[in-house]
Amino acid sequence: MTLRADIISAFDEIAPPALHLEAQIRTTVSGEARVDSRPRGRGPGVTSLRGTMALVAALLVVIIVASVLVGGRVMHDWAIFNSRPAPAGHGSAATQIALLEARPLHLPQVSAGTTCPAGPFTEIDYGTGPFSAYGSGPAYGIGGPEVSSAWGSYFDVTYATKPEVKGWVLVRGRDAVNHSIPVVYVGPYAAGPVIGSDTIQGKVVTLRAEFLVDASHHPSTSGKSKWGLWDVRQGIRADGWSNCTAFQLDGDGFSEVFVG
Repeated sequence: MTLRADIISAFDEIAPPALHLEAQIRTTVSGEARVDSRPRGRGPGVTSLRGTMALVAALLVVIIVASVLVGGRVMHDWAIFNSRPAPAGHGSAATQIALLEARPLHLPQVSAGTTCPAGPFTEIDYGTGPFSAYGSGPAYGIGGPEVSSAWGSYFDVTYATKPEVKGWVLVRGRDAVNHSIPVVYVGPYAAGPVIGSDTIQGKVVTLRAEFLVDASHHPSTSGKSKWGLWDVRQGIRADGWSNCTAFQLDGDGFSEVFVG
């Protein structure tokens, strides 16, 4: 048996048919076939050499097949990795929210001791009859009952978005006299930096600096209305509050301000 025959035999035993590999192997060892055709004498080294040659042949085939199979798998996995879609929350949504948060606040500055210039007000109707709401649209604020704590005052309010509003809507608020005092938000729609914590009616809650909703997906509180209706508890600390608060609502294609 020759080195050429050993390689071909080993290749057939450990790998499935691969015509292009077999052709490469036959070309590589064709020179050995011509050398091996010369007459040889028998001796103790001939059998050992042939055994070694067979082992070398098997090892060469293993290396070739492994390289092809592993290389093919790596290329396949790399193609899948590069063609996969961006993870949810790390592409469009995160970008939209970041753009809204980057918008500067344009809140009115109210002088201390003056009457709070509440408004503007708009008459809206989402199926329960017309009533007056804060804001010029397409998003509005609707006042609610007050709850107090040792830290400050909270109001259970509703924000409403018109049916045509889609995408993220961001609400931020400040004391209208002292803009360094932020409005805080409590509940599932509270977002942004953590301001601190408080105990309200015996329950410890986290206070956050923003109110954020996805107007494309209305909550159950919207009922059968095509409007988006979002309930939230918002508050402000008692120390330093002027009893006049300014809000900015930002969304896709709009930015509005109202005072309440």
